Amino acid sequence: MYDFVDEDGFILRSLRTLNEEWTEIIDEDRLLIEQLHALDREFEEAFQCRNESVADFIRGCWWRRMKEVKRDLARPLSGSDKRGLLEVGVMLKEGTESSFDSDLDEITTSEDEYEHNDMSD
Repeated sequence: MYDFVDEDGFILRSLRTLNEEWTEIIDEDRLLIEQLHALDREFEEAFQCRNESVADFIRGCWWRRMKEVKRDLARPLSGSDKRGLLEVGVMLKEGTESSFDSDLDEITTSEDEYEHNDMSD
């Protein structure tokens, strides 16, 4: 393992440590990454089958599907989900209700608001 020093003499993290952290992050998010790839294929196929602008596709098909995905990710963990996590050593914080712990409100513009926004291609 090698440490790197910047111009001010501060020791930077080793490449091995960074690689291990990156691998851990990828492993933790593997299911989300797989879902992203599946959604990408799904949207590509859906867009190819439609005769509409990108803006119309996003306001319609994409928006409805992403609302479904968001709802699925925010669903409460089932008892078996929680047991499975505990079996592999994951300790849940009190009040953990969602299967996806993220700020999903970042994309919660109401559909009506979204449809009234002027979007150009």
